[in-house]
This record gives sequence, C-alpha cells and structure tokens, in this order.
Amino acid sequence: MTMKPYVTIILLFTSLLTLAQGEANVWYFGRNAGLDFNSGTPIALNNGQLNTLEGSATIADANGQLLFYTDGITVWNRNHNVMLNGTGLFGNPSSTQSGVIVPKPNDPDVYYIFTVDAEGNPGGLRYSEVNMSLNGGNGGVTSLKNVPLNTPNSEKISAVRHCNGNDYWVVSHDLENNFRTYAVTDLGVDANPVVSTVGSIHVNPHGYLKISPNGKKVAVAKAIVNPAFPSFLDILDFDTATGMLSNPITISIFDDFYGGAYGVEFSPNSEILYVNDFSLLTDEPARVYQLDLTLSNATDIINSNTVLYEGQDDISAIQLGPDRKIYLANYNTEFLDVIENPN
Repeated sequence: MTMKPYVTIILLFTSLLTLAQGEANVWYFGRNAGLDFNSGTPIALNNGQLNTLEGSATIADANGQLLFYTDGITVWNRNHNVMLNGTGLFGNPSSTQSGVIVPKPNDPDVYYIFTVDAEGNPGGLRYSEVNMSLNGGNGGVTSLKNVPLNTPNSEKISAVRHCNGNDYWVVSHDLENNFRTYAVTDLGVDANPVVSTVGSIHVNPHGYLKISPNGKKVAVAKAIVNPAFPSFLDILDFDTATGMLSNPITISIFDDFYGGAYGVEFSPNSEILYVNDFSLLTDEPARVYQLDLTLSNATDIINSNTVLYEGQDDISAIQLGPDRKIYLANYNTEFLDVIENPN
C-alpha cells in the first residue's frame, strides 16, 4: 500500500455505481477534493464545492464528462453551481453513504439520487429525480423530490445492475436485520422493496454497504460508538435476478471501543474483500484487512486475514477506482492511500 499526495484535504469517499463506461471517471468528496480518471491516471481536482465529513455521490456521462455531484443535501451541476431546485435533499454530511446516483433505464436525461439521513433520523431513505434536459442542459431536480421510502434507516446504501443488464437494484439496510432492495426500471423507482430478513441486527447505523463487481456478494460493516454493541462485518450472497440476500457470514475481528469496521470494498475480480478497522479519536491503531472470499465459511475467511496496514493513520472509506486500483481515504489529511494490485 503506497501513499500519493493530493492538493486538497480528503475525508471520506464518493459513492459510485459500477458502470461499464465513463460514468465513474470523476469523483468529488471530502473538503473540496476530487479526482479525474479520464486520462487513465487519477488527477487531483480542487474545484469541487463539497465540504462533507462523510458521504457524497458523483455521476459523469458515458464519455467521462461530469454531470453533477451531491453531499446528499445540495446538488451541484457540471459548472459547480447549485443545480436548479438542488437544495434541501434529506441526506446528511455525517451519513456514511449520504447519497448514491442511479440512471433511469432507457432515458439518458433522468437520474435518481437516493439519500439516507444520519443516525437513523426521521429523514430516512428517500429519492429525488434529476432531469438533465432542464436549465439549458445543466439539469435540475424535478418536483419528484425527497420521496420517502423507509424510516428509520441505517446510513448504508449501494446500487448494482439487475441481471437483465438494463435495470438496477438499490440495496439499503434498516436498523434491524432487514435489507430493503428497490428496483429502478424504465418506469422509475419501485417503492415496494424486496425485503430480506437475514444477517445481524444493526443497532448502530454507521458503516459502508458494498456490492461486489460481479453482483454476487454484499458486504456490510457495522462500526461502533458504544462498546455495548460490538463491531462486525456481514458478508452475504446477492441474487441480481430477485434482489434477495442470503447465506450470511459474520466476521468479528474488530476494535470494540470507538470505530471498528467501517469502509469495505471488493477487488475487481470479486474474490477479495478489504475492510478497515477505524479508530478515530482513540490511541488504538487503525488496520486494513484483506480477506479471501473464495473460502466458504467464517473460520476459513478469518484465518485468511492479512493485515495490510496497522498504524496511527485513520484509514476510513475504501473505494474501487475505474483504473481497477483501490483508494483509501486518510482522515483529515491531504493524501490518499492506494492498493495497486487488489486482485
């Protein structure tokens, strides 16, 4: 794991939908930070308007040209101006995955921003519609804004393509042990989720939910702010035909004071999982673990564990880039870490 400097302070990462072309080639996140991957090598950007502690989301077009980005509350357009009707969304700057952006199938102008409030607060899980044909092609949030889906909800949300190659699934988790999976089709967002009651109860809403690039696995981390509720990581099977989750494996190897499992990410080949053991505001060392998912049970996966990093840098969010490298946020610094060969 090597360190590369960037010009702006990095906190936590943008949420990205895995897409086939250039839609994930531009990132905005943290305190005015950004990356442009269009040249094949990430170039630092310092023109972003974000100043967020945790979640954000960015979308580009198929050619890698920025469309808009959000902290889950405000939406900025390609010119870094507040988008038409682009304020007052119900995300939160201290929500782990405050927003994720999903295209509407078969409509190149329409996108949905899914937002989650912090701490299981009443804002819950909602979505808002963006139409890029508005405001001279700079886009605008339509009257379909802050549509409620579920509350209370955790701070976890991710999205992946349906197995039909056209539609999408948006996967969230409540404060119990229910995954709620919403279909996004050319008819819009289906407000009636597929519910999978499986895995561990998430009393604490913090931590990332990620879906493997092949769509077959989901990893969901539960961080900790109270030692009475230990940190853990659940790894589950995901069915991209039905939206159902099953066969949970729980990994409990994390610090149980303040922090624990927070950022998670899959390798490009979906066979390896990376997870950080966050230790913000404590003297405990932070760690980054590598786990082998080709193994079939919790014991073998735990025994496969390799510690890639152990030290005082507060590694937090973890994100697979379009260059097939994995980037790690280093809290309150001007640097990113990178795993060069994550497979």
